[in-house]
Amino acid sequence: TAPTGLTYPNPITTPSVTVSWTAAQSNTDYPVNLYQLSYSTNGGSSWTTVETTSGTSLEVNIPAGSTTIRFRVRARDSNNQWGGYATSSEDIQVLLSPTLTVPTLAMQGQTITAKWTAVDGATSYTLQRKANTDADWVEVYTGQDLEFSEEVGVWSTVQYRVQAVFSVGPGGWGTSKVIPVVSASALVISGQDGYLGTLTADVPYTVSTDTG
Repeated sequence: TAPTGLTYPNPITTPSVTVSWTAAQSNTDYPVNLYQLSYSTNGGSSWTTVETTSGTSLEVNIPAGSTTIRFRVRARDSNNQWGGYATSSEDIQVLLSPTLTVPTLAMQGQTITAKWTAVDGATSYTLQRKANTDADWVEVYTGQDLEFSEEVGVWSTVQYRVQAVFSVGPGGWGTSKVIPVVSASALVISGQDGYLGTLTADVPYTVSTDTG
Protein backbone atom coordinates (compact mmCIF):
# COMPACT_ATOMS: atom_id res chain seq x y z
CA THR A 1 0.00 0.00 0.00
CA ALA A 2 1.02 3.62 -0.36
CA PRO A 3 2.46 5.29 2.75
CA THR A 4 0.06 7.55 4.61
CA GLY A 5 0.34 10.59 6.87
CA LEU A 6 2.77 12.58 4.70
CA THR A 7 3.93 15.37 7.03
CA TYR A 8 5.92 18.54 6.31
CA PRO A 9 6.07 22.20 7.44
CA ASN A 10 3.60 24.54 5.76
CA PRO A 11 4.69 27.15 4.90
CA ILE A 12 8.37 26.31 4.57
CA THR A 13 10.57 29.03 6.08
CA THR A 14 13.93 27.24 6.43
CA PRO A 15 16.42 26.07 3.75
CA SER A 16 15.95 22.43 4.76
CA VAL A 17 12.96 20.59 6.19
CA THR A 18 12.09 17.13 7.47
CA VAL A 19 9.43 15.23 5.54
CA SER A 20 7.97 12.17 7.25
CA TRP A 21 5.28 9.55 6.61
CA THR A 22 3.58 6.53 8.14
CA ALA A 23 4.95 3.12 7.20
CA ALA A 24 3.36 1.29 4.28
CA GLN A 25 2.00 -2.24 4.58
CA SER A 26 2.75 -5.13 2.25
CA ASN A 27 -0.14 -7.21 0.88
CA THR A 28 2.30 -9.92 -0.24
CA ASP A 29 4.79 -12.27 1.40
CA TYR A 30 7.52 -9.70 0.74
CA PRO A 31 7.88 -7.03 3.45
CA VAL A 32 8.36 -3.33 2.77
CA ASN A 33 12.06 -2.45 2.94
CA LEU A 34 12.55 0.88 1.16
CA TYR A 35 10.91 4.28 0.56
CA GLN A 36 11.57 6.82 -2.18
CA LEU A 37 10.87 10.54 -1.64
CA SER A 38 10.70 13.07 -4.47
CA TYR A 39 9.60 16.67 -4.99
CA SER A 40 8.26 19.01 -7.67
CA THR A 41 8.72 22.79 -7.51
CA ASN A 42 6.87 25.87 -8.76
CA GLY A 43 3.87 23.96 -10.08
CA GLY A 44 5.94 21.87 -12.50
CA SER A 45 5.12 18.39 -13.73
CA SER A 46 8.60 16.88 -13.38
CA TRP A 47 9.74 15.19 -10.15
CA THR A 48 13.21 15.00 -8.60
CA THR A 49 14.17 12.11 -6.35
CA VAL A 50 15.56 13.24 -3.00
CA GLU A 51 16.81 9.91 -1.73
CA THR A 52 15.74 6.42 -0.73
CA THR A 53 15.63 5.23 2.86
CA SER A 54 14.51 2.30 4.96
CA GLY A 55 13.13 4.75 7.52
CA THR A 56 10.03 6.94 7.48
CA SER A 57 11.56 10.43 7.20
CA LEU A 58 14.13 12.35 5.20
CA GLU A 59 15.76 15.78 5.33
CA VAL A 60 15.13 17.80 2.15
CA ASN A 61 17.19 20.79 0.99
CA ILE A 62 14.83 23.23 -0.70
CA PRO A 63 16.11 24.15 -4.19
CA ALA A 64 17.07 27.81 -4.74
CA GLY A 65 14.39 29.79 -6.58
CA SER A 66 11.51 27.65 -5.27
CA THR A 67 8.31 29.52 -4.45
CA THR A 68 6.16 26.38 -4.03
CA ILE A 69 6.95 22.69 -3.63
CA ARG A 70 5.13 19.35 -3.49
CA PHE A 71 6.33 16.03 -2.07
CA ARG A 72 5.48 12.44 -2.86
CA VAL A 73 6.66 9.13 -1.42
CA ARG A 74 6.26 5.48 -2.38
CA ALA A 75 7.27 2.15 -0.86
CA ARG A 76 9.09 -0.88 -2.26
CA ASP A 77 8.99 -4.46 -1.04
CA SER A 78 11.88 -6.91 -0.78
CA ASN A 79 10.84 -8.32 -4.19
CA ASN A 80 11.72 -4.91 -5.70
CA GLN A 81 8.09 -4.07 -6.48
CA TRP A 82 7.04 -0.42 -6.02
CA GLY A 83 3.66 0.61 -4.67
CA GLY A 84 1.65 3.74 -5.43
CA TYR A 85 2.55 7.30 -4.42
CA ALA A 86 1.28 9.29 -1.48
CA THR A 87 1.39 12.93 -2.65
CA SER A 88 0.99 16.18 -0.73
CA SER A 89 -2.47 17.55 -1.39
CA GLU A 90 -1.34 21.14 -1.99
CA ASP A 91 1.36 23.41 -3.28
CA ILE A 92 3.39 24.25 -0.17
CA GLN A 93 4.49 27.89 0.04
CA VAL A 94 8.28 28.37 0.25
CA LEU A 95 9.06 31.56 2.22
CA LEU A 96 12.79 31.40 2.76
CA SER A 97 14.90 33.95 4.61
CA PRO A 98 17.54 36.11 2.90
CA THR A 99 21.25 35.49 3.46
CA LEU A 100 22.55 38.18 5.82
CA THR A 101 26.07 39.67 5.69
CA VAL A 102 27.46 41.84 8.52
CA PRO A 103 30.95 42.97 9.65
CA THR A 104 32.88 40.74 12.04
CA LEU A 105 33.69 43.70 14.30
CA ALA A 106 32.20 47.14 15.00
CA MET A 107 33.30 50.31 16.82
CA GLN A 108 31.16 52.62 18.91
CA GLY A 109 30.19 55.80 17.07
CA GLN A 110 31.12 54.38 13.66
CA THR A 111 28.74 53.17 10.93
CA ILE A 112 27.76 49.51 10.65
CA THR A 113 26.09 48.13 7.51
CA ALA A 114 23.98 44.98 7.20
CA LYS A 115 23.37 43.58 3.70
CA TRP A 116 21.13 40.73 2.54
CA THR A 117 20.29 38.84 -0.63
CA ALA A 118 17.07 39.26 -2.60
CA VAL A 119 14.48 36.48 -2.32
CA ASP A 120 12.18 35.59 -5.22
CA GLY A 121 8.62 36.70 -4.60
CA ALA A 122 9.44 38.98 -1.65
CA THR A 123 7.61 42.32 -1.56
CA SER A 124 9.70 43.85 1.25
CA TYR A 125 12.21 43.05 3.98
CA THR A 126 12.28 43.59 7.74
CA LEU A 127 15.56 44.04 9.62
CA GLN A 128 15.82 43.80 13.38
CA ARG A 129 18.72 44.50 15.74
CA LYS A 130 19.50 43.22 19.20
CA ALA A 131 22.35 44.93 21.09
CA ASN A 132 23.38 43.91 24.57
CA THR A 133 21.43 46.94 25.85
CA ASP A 134 18.18 45.83 24.15
CA ALA A 135 15.68 43.72 26.08
CA ASP A 136 14.39 42.17 22.83
CA TRP A 137 14.71 42.49 19.07
CA VAL A 138 14.17 46.06 17.79
CA GLU A 139 12.91 46.75 14.27
CA VAL A 140 15.34 49.14 12.56
CA TYR A 141 14.29 48.90 8.89
CA THR A 142 11.40 47.79 6.68
CA GLY A 143 11.27 48.30 2.92
CA GLN A 144 12.57 47.00 -0.39
CA ASP A 145 16.25 47.91 -0.02
CA LEU A 146 18.88 45.18 0.41
CA GLU A 147 21.07 46.98 2.95
CA PHE A 148 20.81 49.22 5.99
CA SER A 149 23.37 51.34 7.85
CA GLU A 150 23.24 52.87 11.31
CA GLU A 151 25.57 54.38 13.88
CA VAL A 152 26.90 51.94 16.45
CA GLY A 153 25.69 52.81 19.93
CA VAL A 154 27.40 52.38 23.28
CA TRP A 155 27.13 48.61 23.01
CA SER A 156 29.50 45.74 23.72
CA THR A 157 27.78 43.35 21.27
CA VAL A 158 25.15 43.58 18.54
CA GLN A 159 23.30 41.10 16.36
CA TYR A 160 21.00 41.44 13.34
CA ARG A 161 18.30 39.34 11.71
CA VAL A 162 16.37 39.85 8.46
CA GLN A 163 13.07 38.51 7.18
CA ALA A 164 11.52 38.57 3.71
CA VAL A 165 7.83 39.51 3.52
CA PHE A 166 5.64 37.92 0.85
CA SER A 167 2.09 38.55 -0.29
CA VAL A 168 0.99 35.53 1.77
CA GLY A 169 2.92 36.54 4.88
CA PRO A 170 6.44 36.76 6.34
CA GLY A 171 9.15 34.17 5.83
CA GLY A 172 11.76 32.86 8.23
CA TRP A 173 14.54 34.84 9.86
CA GLY A 174 18.13 34.90 8.67
CA THR A 175 20.23 35.71 11.75
CA SER A 176 23.81 36.96 11.98
CA LYS A 177 26.42 35.91 14.50
CA VAL A 178 26.95 38.14 17.52
CA ILE A 179 29.23 41.04 16.52
CA PRO A 180 31.72 42.31 19.14
CA VAL A 181 31.74 46.09 19.56
CA VAL A 182 34.93 47.88 20.67
CA SER A 183 34.87 51.22 22.45
CA ALA A 184 35.46 54.45 20.55
CA SER A 185 39.14 55.09 20.06
CA ALA A 186 40.85 58.30 21.18
CA LEU A 187 43.64 58.55 18.61
CA VAL A 188 46.75 60.58 19.54
CA ILE A 189 49.49 61.37 17.00
CA SER A 190 52.68 62.80 18.50
CA GLY A 191 55.70 64.28 16.69
CA GLN A 192 57.83 67.38 16.23
CA ASP A 193 55.96 70.69 16.07
CA GLY A 194 57.03 73.61 13.90
CA TYR A 195 58.54 74.14 10.49
CA LEU A 196 60.46 71.09 9.28
CA GLY A 197 62.11 72.68 6.27
CA THR A 198 62.70 70.68 3.10
CA LEU A 199 62.08 67.03 3.89
CA THR A 200 65.08 64.91 2.99
CA ALA A 201 64.45 62.01 5.40
CA ASP A 202 61.62 60.22 7.17
CA VAL A 203 59.70 62.19 9.77
CA PRO A 204 59.32 60.13 12.99
CA TYR A 205 56.01 60.09 14.84
CA THR A 206 54.13 57.84 17.25
CA VAL A 207 50.47 56.80 17.37
CA SER A 208 48.59 55.62 20.44
CA THR A 209 44.97 54.69 21.12
CA ASP A 210 42.97 53.96 24.24
CA THR A 211 41.86 50.60 22.84
CA GLY A 212 45.27 49.00 22.46
